[in-house]
Amino acid sequence: MDISALLEAAIAATGATSERQLALRMELNPSALALWRRGRTLPTDENIVSLCELAGIAPEAGLMALNMWRSQGRARAIYGDMAHRLRLDLAPAPTSKSA
Repeated sequence: MDISALLEAAIAATGATSERQLALRMELNPSALALWRRGRTLPTDENIVSLCELAGIAPEAGLMALNMWRSQGRARAIYGDMAHRLRLDLAPAPTSKSA
């Protein structure tokens, strides 16, 4: 899972026709979602939980992915191993700051 796939899943699951509609549903500025997709920022923990709930994905998977994306080096590898052991499909995303 990467942030683009998660955004697309949430758009599809909610029946939104655009990222802008999804952002408004989440009560966020649409530019926040665009920044996530481009890897410029990462969602907050609360935003990733909301996004997962809208997408019909376990929030635990989203939080694990988010922490892996935030991490570097050994910590990132450990998160990846944990996700594998928990059978979560988490693809690496660019490391950025949370927003």
